[in-house]
Amino acid sequence: MHRGTQEGAMASRLLHRLRHALAGDGPGEAAASPEAEQFPESSELEDDDAEGLSSRLSGTLSFTSAEDDEDDEDEDDEEAGPDPLPLGDGTSGEDAERSPPPDGQRGSQLLARQLQDFWKKSRNTLAPQRLLFEVTSANVVKDPPSKYVLYTLAVISPGPPDCQPAQISRRYSDFERLHRNLQRQFRGPMAAISFPQSHY
Repeated sequence: MHRGTQEGAMASRLLHRLRHALAGDGPGEAAASPEAEQFPESSELEDDDAEGLSSRLSGTLSFTSAEDDEDDEDEDDEEAGPDPLPLGDGTSGEDAERSPPPDGQRGSQLLARQLQDFWKKSRNTLAPQRLLFEVTSANVVKDPPSKYVLYTLAVISPGPPDCQPAQISRRYSDFERLHRNLQRQFRGPMAAISFPQSHY
């Protein structure tokens, strides 16, 4: 086997182990479902924190999932719990505790730890998103003893033109409360956004 094939096979094994380690699966456990095996971020391996890492492995790791909220909750549990990186060659946990890992295996555990830390750091960075809100309808709702206006907004995000906008229907007071909360949390970006007065 020549060197390029060996490096490709090693990278493939490393990525497979990393996915299972981040999902909380050990190599001896059953394979996780596709949703649990994938994660929501793309991480470039070229960063100041990962200088040594990029000299051994270069490229882009892409993790995608629709379960962002569950991943955030699981991340807190992982930090408090034991290290989920059993990266041995298929030996059981008991055997791994009795004998120290060989130098190559210790290096792969360090590399996996660096990748995991780098991935967690990249998840905490906010990427600005531009959205367009359009009021599509305003309907008077009579619900005795109250009467209010129900506004429907279309939330349009940049992307493919065939993408359907999300529809949100709420009372004016709900949108006003949302606007106040956004102003409190994001003062800079929200400073230029004015909230229309209710005409009903």
